[in-house]
Parts: sequence; C-alpha cells; structure tokens
Amino acid sequence: MALPLPLPFQGNEALGLVRENQPIAQFLVGDTRNLIYLILDWESRQAALVDNHPDLAEVTAALAKYGFSLKWILQTHTHWDHVGGLPSLFEEFPDARLLLHEKEIWRLQKSKDRALAMKAVDRSRCIRDQERLHLGQTDLLCHHVPGHSAGSISFEVSPPQGGSRFLLTGDTLFIQDCGRTDLETGSVAEMFASLQRYKTLDPSLIVLPGHQYRPPVAAVLESEWKTSPPFQVASVEELERLP
Repeated sequence: MALPLPLPFQGNEALGLVRENQPIAQFLVGDTRNLIYLILDWESRQAALVDNHPDLAEVTAALAKYGFSLKWILQTHTHWDHVGGLPSLFEEFPDARLLLHEKEIWRLQKSKDRALAMKAVDRSRCIRDQERLHLGQTDLLCHHVPGHSAGSISFEVSPPQGGSRFLLTGDTLFIQDCGRTDLETGSVAEMFASLQRYKTLDPSLIVLPGHQYRPPVAAVLESEWKTSPPFQVASVEELERLP
C-alpha cells in the first residue's frame, strides 16, 4: 500500500524547508516555475542541491540557517533554465561537486561564459545509470531516463529514517504529463522507453518534478501510472499524438 504524501508535499505550493529532519525541501523559483530541491542528511549536515536557478537566495539561506554544507550540485539535465545558478554556486560553495550524466556536460562546455565552462569541467563528475550515491546516511539511486534530453537523470532518494521515498524527475516526468521531446537531443522513442521504465520502479515513490505546471507539487508514482495520459499510451506513435 502506498504511503500518503508527506506533509510538506500535500498542498499546491512549494513550502521550502519548514521543519527539522525534513529529508527534502522544495522551492518554487522564477518565471518558468522551476522546482528546486535540497536533499538533506540531518545527521551529517550534508546537502545536495538538485538543479538550480539564478534566484537561490531562499535556498542558500535555508542551508545557512540549519548549518548544512553543500556537497553536491546534482543536475537532472542541463537546459538553460536549470543551470543559471551555477556561477554563483561555484563561487559560494567552492567545495561542492557538480554531478551529471556524460551526455549533458557538453552544453556547459560550449557556454559563452568561458569561466563557467572551465569551472563546470573542473568541478564535475559524470554519473551513470544505476549508480548509487551516499549523502551521509541518505541513499540516492540514479536512473538514466532520456527523452526530454539525452542525459536526463532521475534521482531516487531513500532517507535513513525510513518512511516515504522520493523520485526527483526533472523535466522527464511532470504531474499528469511528461516533458517535451522537440528540443536538441530530445526523442519521443526514448521518452516512451523511459516512461515504461518508471513503471518498473517502486509504486510508492513520491514524484517530485522539475517544474510546477499543475496545482499539486507532488504525487504518488502509482497514482500517476493510473491517471497520467503519457502512462496510458501503448506506443511511441500514441505518445507523439498526445497534445
């Protein structure tokens, strides 16, 4: 039986970091309604930031308030609206490493901001499908889910205290929708395959997407299987015909 949505994700607004021992904090930023996440290991006071944005004042203030060090900057992918905060993050957190799939780093390497391009290469490490990461006692499992972008990664997060587990899906899977496939390195066929892969994961995972385009800020994966239109299609052709 799926667990109910954790309290910070039961409403229609991203609440940020609202209580101690909260394993994941969600922040809504920018005109493109980006959802930015902090993964928080309270025992070690280590944190990971999932995707970023130029407007990270609330996010970095939360880290400082609760005494967290930023260990990783995790990228679900590297489209422009998910990497704008990298210059300031590299400056403010000189020890933080950038983790991303090898098929995503090229966008940073060709950036017109040469300082950013150089730092992105120097500070990055490529992660692989099914690689496990350990943030203190918090376990992260990387799922390569191309379709929106060739190197898109979803992060499955298992907090040490048990209870709800999370799936941070970037722009591959939204609430009641999936990401667009018409951008560079996007693919309808790969998106269809990634949707089938999501169907093999734990149905009780809490889906946390990269943008809020609909009122809920989260959903149980099993519920999305049953009700989200992209999960109802039976072929690549049907997926391509969805509005």
